[in-house]
Amino acid sequence: MGHDENGDLLFYGLTLPGNFFIEWEPPWIILPSDISIGKTWVNKMEVSHNDYPDSTLFEHHYYAIESVNETVVIPSGTYANCIAVSHKSEEPVEKTRTHSISYYAPGVGVVLSIDKEGPGRMQRRELIKCHIQK
Repeated sequence: MGHDENGDLLFYGLTLPGNFFIEWEPPWIILPSDISIGKTWVNKMEVSHNDYPDSTLFEHHYYAIESVNETVVIPSGTYANCIAVSHKSEEPVEKTRTHSISYYAPGVGVVLSIDKEGPGRMQRRELIKCHIQK
């Protein structure tokens, strides 16, 4: 992760088990430098699928800042002034849709994320422990 010349927080890649690395070009914007309610942005990822070997398909991820002053209470603590970011995406071949909301605490990062993966399916991820050096 890092910041670009605009101050946007970027995500460059991800290492998975088995020394597998996914790199995004251009890097994904995680949080824009302009943190204001209603701010939106899109990340686009090219995907390949065996059923469409000669096609270029894109998966679009849509983000919006919903709030800038949420208080999140979870077992690891109470986090004030969290930024709530909604995320929606649709996979182009399977047509699966996801919707999530993540809460970013100042100086910590994501403390809570709630994913809605279709009707009746929800996944909740919470920060369990945090130690911030001062």
